[in-house]
Amino acid sequence: MLQHTIKPLSLRPDQNDCSLVLDLARFVAAQAVCFGHAISIFGVYPGIQPPNVPYMQNIAVLVFFVLSGFVIAHTLIANSERVGYGISEYLIERFARIYSAYLPALIFISLVDYSLFHLGIYEYYQHLSLKAFVGNLFMLQSGIERAILRFCGATLGSSSPFSHLPLHGRLVFSTSKQSVPRTNGFDLF
Repeated sequence: MLQHTIKPLSLRPDQNDCSLVLDLARFVAAQAVCFGHAISIFGVYPGIQPPNVPYMQNIAVLVFFVLSGFVIAHTLIANSERVGYGISEYLIERFARIYSAYLPALIFISLVDYSLFHLGIYEYYQHLSLKAFVGNLFMLQSGIERAILRFCGATLGSSSPFSHLPLHGRLVFSTSKQSVPRTNGFDLF
């Protein structure tokens, strides 16, 4: 019975939303992040590191931002044709997609950093506070938010790679209504 409900993945673009080019770009960017961090940590290949060239992992994150923009725009345009789809559905979907990975990651980082601190390996205990956790949970860890809202604290423990998330969140939620067609009464903003 189950075999009738599951459809096999079709690689024909007219039958699904899969994009091999998009998946390849994600793969290459992910490998650039891993490779860039590895050569930085181990101090190898100095010719492809600053000051000669920018950090490849930073460039790869920018590629992810651009790819996210395309995916979000595609999703908005496709979903805007559904009856009853509006800003609340969009925000719920974005919240669920982001926080289903972000919250467990913050908890994991807190537990690992706290354990490493108690083993005497991790020395930045001041970044492991409830204040920092709450600030990071609401993505208020960048410089702008800290300057405006003093209670937010710094980036939580060793989660400095998450410091770009407030900017990404602002980009995701600042989609202008000129970029999304109005369909079935749907208007993002």
